[in-house]
Amino acid sequence: MNSAVEFNDVDILFAQEGRDGRKSLREALAALDGGGTRTDIQKKCGVIVGVAGANLSVAQGEISVLMGLSGSGKSTLLRAANGLNPVTRGHVWVRDGDSAVIVPVGDVEALAEALERVATDSGLRERLRRGGDLVARAHSWDRSAIEHEHAYARSRQRERVA
Repeated sequence: MNSAVEFNDVDILFAQEGRDGRKSLREALAALDGGGTRTDIQKKCGVIVGVAGANLSVAQGEISVLMGLSGSGKSTLLRAANGLNPVTRGHVWVRDGDSAVIVPVGDVEALAEALERVATDSGLRERLRRGGDLVARAHSWDRSAIEHEHAYARSRQRERVA
Protein backbone atom coordinates (compact mmCIF):
# COMPACT_ATOMS: atom_id res chain seq x y z
CA MET A 1 0.00 0.00 0.00
CA ASN A 2 1.51 3.35 -1.07
CA SER A 3 -1.46 5.41 0.06
CA ALA A 4 -1.62 7.49 3.21
CA VAL A 5 -5.31 6.56 3.56
CA GLU A 6 -7.16 3.89 1.65
CA PHE A 7 -10.78 2.75 1.82
CA ASN A 8 -11.50 -0.61 0.16
CA ASP A 9 -15.13 -1.67 -0.40
CA VAL A 10 -16.19 0.03 2.84
CA ASP A 11 -19.74 -0.39 4.13
CA ILE A 12 -20.80 1.37 7.32
CA LEU A 13 -24.21 0.47 8.65
CA PHE A 14 -25.88 1.49 11.90
CA ALA A 15 -28.09 -1.03 13.67
CA GLN A 16 -29.46 -1.60 17.16
CA GLU A 17 -27.24 -3.26 19.75
CA GLY A 18 -27.69 -6.90 20.67
CA ARG A 19 -28.83 -10.03 18.88
CA ASP A 20 -31.75 -8.36 17.10
CA GLY A 21 -29.41 -5.67 15.78
CA ARG A 22 -26.92 -8.26 14.49
CA LYS A 23 -29.73 -10.13 12.75
CA SER A 24 -31.01 -6.89 11.19
CA LEU A 25 -27.47 -6.04 10.12
CA ARG A 26 -27.07 -9.39 8.32
CA GLU A 27 -30.39 -8.84 6.55
CA ALA A 28 -29.39 -5.29 5.61
CA LEU A 29 -26.05 -6.44 4.17
CA ALA A 30 -27.85 -9.07 2.10
CA ALA A 31 -30.31 -6.43 0.87
CA LEU A 32 -27.43 -4.08 0.06
CA ASP A 33 -25.69 -6.84 -1.91
CA GLY A 34 -28.97 -7.41 -3.74
CA GLY A 35 -29.10 -3.78 -4.86
CA GLY A 36 -31.41 -2.43 -2.17
CA THR A 37 -31.56 1.32 -1.66
CA ARG A 38 -30.83 3.13 1.61
CA THR A 39 -34.51 3.93 2.03
CA ASP A 40 -35.68 0.36 1.33
CA ILE A 41 -33.09 -1.11 3.73
CA GLN A 42 -34.04 1.29 6.51
CA LYS A 43 -37.76 0.54 6.07
CA LYS A 44 -37.30 -3.23 5.78
CA CYS A 45 -34.50 -3.83 8.32
CA GLY A 46 -34.44 -0.76 10.54
CA VAL A 47 -30.76 -0.29 9.68
CA ILE A 48 -29.25 2.97 8.47
CA VAL A 49 -26.78 2.67 5.59
CA GLY A 50 -24.16 5.35 6.22
CA VAL A 51 -21.73 4.30 3.48
CA ALA A 52 -21.99 1.58 0.83
CA GLY A 53 -19.14 0.20 -1.26
CA ALA A 54 -16.75 3.13 -0.82
CA ASN A 55 -13.34 2.98 -2.49
CA LEU A 56 -10.91 5.86 -2.10
CA SER A 57 -7.16 6.22 -2.03
CA VAL A 58 -5.27 9.34 -0.95
CA ALA A 59 -1.49 9.42 -1.48
CA GLN A 60 0.97 10.82 1.04
CA GLY A 61 1.07 14.62 0.65
CA GLU A 62 -1.96 14.67 -1.66
CA ILE A 63 -4.77 17.09 -0.91
CA SER A 64 -8.22 15.72 -1.67
CA VAL A 65 -11.74 17.05 -1.44
CA LEU A 66 -14.66 14.79 -0.63
CA MET A 67 -17.84 16.32 -2.03
CA GLY A 68 -21.42 15.17 -1.94
CA LEU A 69 -24.92 16.06 -0.91
CA SER A 70 -25.86 16.47 2.72
CA GLY A 71 -26.41 13.02 4.22
CA SER A 72 -24.47 11.20 1.51
CA GLY A 73 -21.92 9.69 3.93
CA LYS A 74 -18.87 11.98 3.60
CA SER A 75 -18.36 12.51 7.33
CA THR A 76 -19.34 8.93 8.11
CA LEU A 77 -16.60 7.66 5.80
CA LEU A 78 -13.94 10.02 7.14
CA ARG A 79 -14.79 9.15 10.74
CA ALA A 80 -13.99 5.53 9.89
CA ALA A 81 -10.36 6.52 9.23
CA ASN A 82 -9.82 7.39 12.87
CA GLY A 83 -12.05 4.68 14.28
CA LEU A 84 -14.96 6.89 15.33
CA ASN A 85 -17.31 4.99 13.01
CA PRO A 86 -16.74 1.23 12.95
CA VAL A 87 -16.54 -0.35 9.51
CA THR A 88 -19.20 -3.01 9.04
CA ARG A 89 -17.52 -4.54 6.02
CA GLY A 90 -14.40 -3.72 4.00
CA HIS A 91 -11.08 -2.24 5.06
CA VAL A 92 -9.68 1.14 6.03
CA TRP A 93 -5.90 1.50 5.91
CA VAL A 94 -4.12 4.46 7.44
CA ARG A 95 -0.35 4.80 7.08
CA ASP A 96 1.90 7.26 8.82
CA GLY A 97 5.38 6.42 7.54
CA ASP A 98 7.02 3.78 9.69
CA SER A 99 5.19 4.80 12.85
CA ALA A 100 2.47 2.16 12.62
CA VAL A 101 1.78 -1.49 11.99
CA ILE A 102 -1.30 -1.71 9.80
CA VAL A 103 -3.90 -4.45 10.23
CA PRO A 104 -7.36 -4.71 8.65
CA VAL A 105 -10.29 -3.81 10.89
CA GLY A 106 -11.72 -6.89 12.59
CA ASP A 107 -8.96 -9.25 11.40
CA VAL A 108 -7.97 -10.90 14.69
CA GLU A 109 -5.46 -13.21 13.02
CA ALA A 110 -3.65 -10.29 11.35
CA LEU A 111 -3.63 -8.41 14.67
CA ALA A 112 -2.12 -11.41 16.46
CA GLU A 113 0.57 -11.72 13.76
CA ALA A 114 1.36 -8.00 13.98
CA LEU A 115 1.64 -8.14 17.77
CA GLU A 116 3.96 -11.14 17.49
CA ARG A 117 6.15 -9.25 14.96
CA VAL A 118 6.38 -6.24 17.26
CA ALA A 119 7.17 -8.46 20.25
CA THR A 120 9.89 -10.44 18.50
CA ASP A 121 11.49 -7.92 16.10
CA SER A 122 13.62 -5.38 17.97
CA GLY A 123 14.39 -3.49 14.73
CA LEU A 124 10.68 -3.06 14.05
CA ARG A 125 10.07 -1.90 17.63
CA GLU A 126 12.85 0.70 17.28
CA ARG A 127 11.48 1.96 13.92
CA LEU A 128 8.01 2.24 15.43
CA ARG A 129 9.37 4.08 18.47
CA ARG A 130 11.35 6.55 16.34
CA GLY A 131 8.43 7.04 13.94
CA GLY A 132 6.05 7.56 16.84
CA ASP A 133 8.39 10.14 18.38
CA LEU A 134 8.55 12.04 15.06
CA VAL A 135 4.77 11.99 14.70
CA ALA A 136 4.31 13.16 18.29
CA ARG A 137 6.73 16.06 17.76
CA ALA A 138 5.14 17.00 14.42
CA HIS A 139 1.67 17.12 15.97
CA SER A 140 2.37 18.64 19.38
CA TRP A 141 -0.01 21.20 20.84
CA ASP A 142 2.71 23.87 20.70
CA ARG A 143 3.45 23.25 17.04
CA SER A 144 -0.26 23.15 16.17
CA ALA A 145 -0.82 26.48 17.96
CA ILE A 146 2.08 28.10 16.11
CA GLU A 147 0.83 26.80 12.73
CA HIS A 148 -2.69 28.08 13.45
CA GLU A 149 -1.32 31.49 14.47
CA HIS A 150 0.63 31.71 11.19
CA ALA A 151 -2.40 30.65 9.15
CA TYR A 152 -4.57 33.22 10.91
CA ALA A 153 -1.98 35.95 10.29
CA ARG A 154 -1.82 35.02 6.58
CA SER A 155 -5.61 35.13 6.27
CA ARG A 156 -5.73 38.54 7.96
CA GLN A 157 -3.08 39.82 5.52
CA ARG A 158 -5.15 38.60 2.56
CA GLU A 159 -8.24 40.33 3.95
CA ARG A 160 -6.34 43.64 4.16
CA VAL A 161 -5.06 43.26 0.61
CA ALA A 162 -8.52 42.43 -0.77
